[in-house]
Amino acid sequence: MLTTWMIWLSIISSVTLLFEIPFPCYMRSRQIALSVKNNNEDLQMKKLTLMMLLLTLAGCSRLSQTNYEQLEMGMNYREVMDILGEADHCEESMANEECIWGNRDGRHIQVNFVAGAAVYFNQQGL
Repeated sequence: MLTTWMIWLSIISSVTLLFEIPFPCYMRSRQIALSVKNNNEDLQMKKLTLMMLLLTLAGCSRLSQTNYEQLEMGMNYREVMDILGEADHCEESMANEECIWGNRDGRHIQVNFVAGAAVYFNQQGL
């Protein structure tokens, strides 16, 4: 008896979904409620994924106070590059080479090299 009732219930549910018949009403409202719940869960998952992506990208920046504090006098360009990555801009004049990581007018780290060794460090906006 119970199995027959479940079969009929599944048939009625399928027909209701297929033809969008509002019978029985409680079943249709339950389906709408489940649909809204699934949409909210999807939206929350998308927000969570976006937030994790942004945090990951923010953590990838090598322009940080921690990295700046790792710089030491006498380091060569390769050692500095291992910490900060490739410089965004380098300008050479005589024996002096000035390299900028970031934007000179905004957030940046500046390192000056003389004869290939770091002698001056400066930072802004870290």
